[in-house]
Formats: sequence, structure tokens, C-alpha cells
Amino acid sequence: MANLSYQQDSNGNSVAQTQTGPDGAADVNVASGVVGIDPASNLIATANPATSGDTTITTGGTAQYLFASFVPINGFAVYNPDATNDLWVSDSAVAVANGQGSIRVAANGGGYETPAGYKPLGRLSIIGAVTAQKITARRW
Repeated sequence: MANLSYQQDSNGNSVAQTQTGPDGAADVNVASGVVGIDPASNLIATANPATSGDTTITTGGTAQYLFASFVPINGFAVYNPDATNDLWVSDSAVAVANGQGSIRVAANGGGYETPAGYKPLGRLSIIGAVTAQKITARRW
């Protein structure tokens, strides 16, 4: 049977803090962001915090790099809040509208998120049709 300890949060709610298996070998801090345990290696997988890359298109029709050319370690997400203009992203080449290797992020709230376990190939290039087009982006 698992053992849980509880701690009060700032709102007075009880929050589970640790969980120990019957043999006491695997402790999990529930409140720390732990998302899983690999039973074969007894390693704990933790979530990486996201970093914002929100920006705008500097020059319409010209590709630019997101995240100051930093290659995301574990993945990324790009969302398009522009009501009428698509964005195109690529982590394998310079982004081109309708181009090979580029992924369309549809206008009016479209988004693209890398699949779980995906490590980006390189810097994330993005292109949009109009100057000052808004981009919502996260990397982790």
C-alpha cells in the first residue's frame, strides 16, 4: 500500500507530497512536477519549464529565427493569433510559405506542437506574410 504525506497550500488545501511504493524504493514528489518513473532504471522523469518566444514578424515575407536562434532542447509550440495570415515554421531549413520542410500554422488560432519525445533538428525558422504579424511561441 502506498504512503502519502500531505502539506497545506496557501489556500488551506491538502496537497499530496510524496508517494512511496510498498518496498520503499521509489519516492515521488507529486508537487514537484514529476511526471513518471521508469521502473527499469528507477529514474524519475521531470517536466522541463517552457520558455516564451512570443514575437512579431520583423519583415513580412522574410524568414527569421525564433528564440534568438536557440535550438529548443525538447520541443516547441507555435500558435498563430493573426486572423487572416498563415505562418510557416521549419526546424530543418529556412522556412518558406508552402515550401518543402515547412509546416503551416493556420491563421485565426492555428497551432503546431512537436510530438512527445521529439528533439528539434535545428534552429526554428518562421515566415509570415506581413510585417508585425503576431507569433505566440514556447520552447522546452
